[in-house]
Amino acid sequence: MAIETHAFRRARQIKSPRELLRAVFSYAVADYSLREVAALLTGEHRWISDQAVHERLSNCGAWLETLLAHLLGEKATQVSSQIGRSLKIVDATILTCPAARGTDYRLHLCYEPISQSSCGVKLTDVKGAERFTHFDYDPLDIVLGDRIYGTAKHIIKVIAQGADVLVRQSLQQLGLYTQAGERVDWQELLIKAQATGRLLLEAYIRDAEGQQAKVFIVGQRLREAEIESARRQVKRSASDKGHKTRAATLLAGEWLTVLTTLGPAELSAEMILQLYRVRWHIELYIKCLKSILKLGQLRASRGSQLARVHLLAKMISALVVETVAVERLGREWRQMTRGRRGTWFRVWKMIRDELTETISGTSDWQAWQWRLMLKVIWERRRKRKLQRLSKQVISWLHESPSSKLTRTSNQPSLIHLAA
Repeated sequence: MAIETHAFRRARQIKSPRELLRAVFSYAVADYSLREVAALLTGEHRWISDQAVHERLSNCGAWLETLLAHLLGEKATQVSSQIGRSLKIVDATILTCPAARGTDYRLHLCYEPISQSSCGVKLTDVKGAERFTHFDYDPLDIVLGDRIYGTAKHIIKVIAQGADVLVRQSLQQLGLYTQAGERVDWQELLIKAQATGRLLLEAYIRDAEGQQAKVFIVGQRLREAEIESARRQVKRSASDKGHKTRAATLLAGEWLTVLTTLGPAELSAEMILQLYRVRWHIELYIKCLKSILKLGQLRASRGSQLARVHLLAKMISALVVETVAVERLGREWRQMTRGRRGTWFRVWKMIRDELTETISGTSDWQAWQWRLMLKVIWERRRKRKLQRLSKQVISWLHESPSSKLTRTSNQPSLIHLAA
C-alpha cells in the first residue's frame, strides 16, 4: 500500500514501509517531536534530519487512510454481535490545532455498543457536517444518533439501505406530515399529551426531492426539575444571542422526543427510549480516545499534511490497541448482551504503554547509540545561546575551600548540642 500511494518512494535512511510506519507511530503514538524521531533513527545508524522526517511523514496521508480502511474492513468480518440485529451509533468530535481558535478537523465515528468496538472512521475538515451518510450500513442495522443527525434527507438515505433509524429529534427543525400531505401540528399534540406524559405519533418526513418515509415519534415528558433546568438553559441561550424566547421552544424543551422507523409492532415506546439511552456509549469511547491515546492533542499547524497524518495514525493505533486487547482477553466479558464486569479503559492504558515501548525500542540500546543520537538533538546554531556560568563564577567555584572547611569543623555539630 505504501508504494501504491507514493508514501514510500525510495529506500534511503528509511529502508522499508515497515520502518516508515514505525517513524509515523513514533511521531503520533509515542508523541515524539520530529527531531526526536530523527534521533531515534540516527541511533540505529540511519543519519537523518528532522526536516527529512517531516517530508517523509507528510507524504503518508493517503497511505494511512488506505491502511485504516483495510483494518476496519478486516475488523468488520471478525466482529459479530451474535444476535439478529446490530446497533451502530454515529457521532463526531472536533479537533483543534495548536494556537487555533476554531475547529480545524472533525472526526466522524461509527461505534458498535454491543461488541464495544469501532466500526467506522472518517476524518474531514470543519466543512464536513455531521450526518449519517458518512458511513454505509447493512440491512437490519439500527443506527442511533443525536439530534444533529435528525435531518429528513439523510434519514431517508439510511432507510434506502434497509437500515432503521433511532435519533433524538427536535420537532422544531423537522417537518412532519400526514399521509395526505398535511403538516402535523406538533405543539397541539404535545399540549394534549401533557396529562399522560407520553406521546406516540405516526407521521411522514419528506426531503427536498419529494421522497418521503414513514416514521414514528416517541415522546416522554421530563420531570419538573428537569423542565425547569431546560427552561433556564433555553432562556440563557436566547439572551446570549439577543433573541426572544418562543413559547414553542419552551414547550419542546419539556419533552424528550425520539424519531424512529421502528413501529409499535416491533418495539414499544418504553423499549425505544431505553434503546436510545445506549447512545452515550460512543461518548465514552471518544473520551477514551482523547484521554488514553491523546487524540485531541494535535502537534502540527493548521492546514499541514502532518496534522492529518497525526490524526490518522492515532486512529490506527486505537484499532491496534483494540485488536490486541481482544486477542488477549476475548470479547465475551465486556459485551452488553451479558453481565459486564469491566470496560476497556484500564486495559487500553496498559497496552498503550506496551505499544509505546515497542515503538521506541531504546531499552535495548547500547551506550554508543545514545551518543550517536545526541548529535541530532543538540541545539542548532542560533543567536540565543544556552546559559553557562561566567568565568568569574567558575574561577570562584574552583578556589580551594580548605579554609572554609576548617572553620566549619570548629563549629559544634547538632549531635554535640543535643548531648
